[in-house]
Amino acid sequence: NPSLDKKLYNAIRNIVNKGLINSIHDCSKGGFAIALAEMCIMNDIGASIDTKLILNECNRLDDLLFSESHSRFIIALNDKNVNDVKTILNANDIPYSIIGAFKGNKISFDDISIEVSEARYAYNSIERLLEHG
Repeated sequence: NPSLDKKLYNAIRNIVNKGLINSIHDCSKGGFAIALAEMCIMNDIGASIDTKLILNECNRLDDLLFSESHSRFIIALNDKNVNDVKTILNANDIPYSIIGAFKGNKISFDDISIEVSEARYAYNSIERLLEHG
């Protein structure tokens, strides 16, 4: 939906320009699970996610976690900024949900979890394989 996409990108730009977020990642390459893992790896922090809270139309968990979308973002922000971000999203009619928190040293989706260090090792394994070919 080009009209909603334009509103979304304008809202995201507004949120970023106001300094309301700590980190943001789109879900275009690898989907939600890969985007979240990359955020956790790069920021050296875990995340606890309740997949039932993710807005979606998926029938299977693998579709929910790995379907690619250019119009979905994961935003990490401090609690003090939640209401300001909600106000901007609501003003632009952007659907959103609060699905969990960045914390600890594990990336967890419901009852599935991996240590951030293990995810980092796996994420960098292709690079290591190419170096030692």
